[in-house]
Amino acid sequence: MALITTAAAGNWSNTATWTGGVLPAATDDIQIDHALTVDGTYTCTHINQATSGPLLTIPDTRELIFRGYFNPRNSGGKKVVVQMDAGSTLTFDAANQVGANAGRIFGLDSFTHGVFACDGTLAKPVIIRQTGSGARRMSIDFNDDLNRAGQGAHGVEVGEQ
Repeated sequence: MALITTAAAGNWSNTATWTGGVLPAATDDIQIDHALTVDGTYTCTHINQATSGPLLTIPDTRELIFRGYFNPRNSGGKKVVVQMDAGSTLTFDAANQVGANAGRIFGLDSFTHGVFACDGTLAKPVIIRQTGSGARRMSIDFNDDLNRAGQGAHGVEVGEQ
């Protein structure tokens, strides 16, 4: 397991996006210091965003799978730091979970942390889910910061599969 950090804004699949030109493996932790677009289906262990709040975008038909925790944050204000487009998926892989905070999406409940913008519709919802089973279950710590655009609550599905 290694910590892989973004070196520049770009697509996940582009080696120039990552320090040392190394793409993260499923067993790696990632540190997002620059705007990052998930341009396929990718798996990692823990996800941290820099306090400057670089944007993580998950477009239509793309999926980001994490096995540990996800810590979206920014340096102040309720700034969108995770953009989930209609048809995108964020998955916690419970069957292969890692760490004491596995499955936890945290930092959405205070002024200095990040906001999810979920632009789903009834026809193409944004999906935030858990797959498999393990010692821990997915939990999301948030107050009013899970923003839903488009079709409101109908555009976001949070659950287990």
